[in-house]
Amino acid sequence: MFGSGYSGLEYDYRGLLNVYNAKGNPQKAAEYASVLHEWNVFRDRIHENDGPLQFVTETSSCEEVVRRFFSIPDRTDTASSQSS
Repeated sequence: MFGSGYSGLEYDYRGLLNVYNAKGNPQKAAEYASVLHEWNVFRDRIHENDGPLQFVTETSSCEEVVRRFFSIPDRTDTASSQSS
């Protein structure tokens, strides 16, 4: 609903990582450690220089906000692009 860079995902991924560690499931723990790492890389890319929305102000037109939003690179498919 909020996209791959949603900040709430960090909480979820860390929680799952803790659950799998506590349950003694190292494969799933490693899987979510990797997912969390990829999420962090994705978030870092989004926030480099605060992204294209850094200059949006209260006086920005709706069209300008939409244009800047859609200029953000789509990096939601990082898993499949790395396995190629």
